[in-house]
Amino acid sequence: MKIYILIIVVLLLSCNKQKINSQKTYSSSNYEKYYNKKIEAKKLADSALKTGNKILYVEAFKKYVSINCYEDFLYYSIKMSEKYDFGEAYFDTFYLLTLRENDSAIRVNKLANYYLFKAYEKKNINAEYEIEHIYPNLKSIPKPSYYLIKNE
Repeated sequence: MKIYILIIVVLLLSCNKQKINSQKTYSSSNYEKYYNKKIEAKKLADSALKTGNKILYVEAFKKYVSINCYEDFLYYSIKMSEKYDFGEAYFDTFYLLTLRENDSAIRVNKLANYYLFKAYEKKNINAEYEIEHIYPNLKSIPKPSYYLIKNE
C-alpha cells in the first residue's frame, strides 16, 4: 500500500514539474516573440528615418502599435516629421502625445496641438477630421507656431 501511495505522489510531482517547465517555456517564448518584433520594428523605423521612406515609416508605426510600444515610437514620429516634413508623422506625434499621462497637461497639450495643426497644414486627412471634431466652431485655423508661444 505504501508503495502505491509513493508511486502516486511521485507521478503527481513529476506532472506538476512538467506543467511548470511548460509554463516557463511558454512565457520565455512569448518574451522572445515580443523582443523579436520590437527589434524588427526598430530596424524599420531606423531605416525609415535614415532614408525618409514614408512606407517604411508607416510599417514601423504599425509594428510598434501591434506590440503596444507607443512611447518608444514617439522619437521616430518627431524626427520624421521635423526632418522630412511628413504630414502623417506630424499627426502620429499629436496622437502619441495625447496618450502620455506623466507630463504636465498644459505643456503637452500645446505641443500636441502644434503637431496637429502642422499635420493639418500638410493636408493630413486624420488631422482635418480631428480639428473639425475638436474645434467644430473654429472660423479661422491658427498657425501651428501659435501653440509654441509661451503664455504665462
